[in-house]
Amino acid sequence: MLPAGAVKKRIVECLRNKGGRVHVAEIVTGRNYVAVRLREGGIGLAAVRPGPDGGYKNAAMLRDLQGRKASEVLDYLISGASLTERALGLAVANAVIRPGVPGIEQDTIDLMGLVPGDGVAMVGLFPPLLDRVRRTGAQLIVIERDENKPGISDPGEIRRVLKGCSVAIITATTLLNDTIEDVLNALGRPRHVALLGPSTPACPEAFQSCGIHHLGGASIVNEREVLRVVAEGGGTPAMRPHLRFWNILIGKEAFPAGMKTAS
Repeated sequence: MLPAGAVKKRIVECLRNKGGRVHVAEIVTGRNYVAVRLREGGIGLAAVRPGPDGGYKNAAMLRDLQGRKASEVLDYLISGASLTERALGLAVANAVIRPGVPGIEQDTIDLMGLVPGDGVAMVGLFPPLLDRVRRTGAQLIVIERDENKPGISDPGEIRRVLKGCSVAIITATTLLNDTIEDVLNALGRPRHVALLGPSTPACPEAFQSCGIHHLGGASIVNEREVLRVVAEGGGTPAMRPHLRFWNILIGKEAFPAGMKTAS
């Protein structure tokens, strides 16, 4: 069983040394994302939740963080008092990792090998994937905490779905609301578990032996445009032309062909 916060602690420990050698240059916040640009190069993203806890109101705090070592802000992923502070820590983690652009964008759904009869638990709504999953003949059930989005939210029903699914698709924002360990601990014996979304850190060593087989995230190909979209409150669809999506299969291959992290 994974203790609460275990995965975040692994991410921070994996990146602490590298984070001590780079510095925060700029923080851009918006309705859906926060972005962090490092002085030495690289931008990282993390999703934020719209609403009372979805914005950064303390401009003085953000200015104070500029120039700090990335390792200091990285600790917000663990110690942040709010979802938005933890999102700032995750954005710094992604900036420190700075995954290279994949030579070929592999298809996330194809990598899962979905077939009729598969039971797919989608933890957090991924609208672009709904029809893709259903067209495979798999049975899809969405688990969603946001009552304004479709999906089940009853705790007992959630436990039943997670225990019985053959494939689990989990949003990376579970790293921020401290539910990722609960989800992983509740799974039965699925053949494929994927952590997906632009917030996903390309840090496979942090996810070894925790039940996740597949990381799917995004590299930034046009930093200026991504910062503009974030500042204007845009979401993933608006950023899509400026991103390239990668997939890492844990324990099978370190990185897809043509993709390397920055040294």
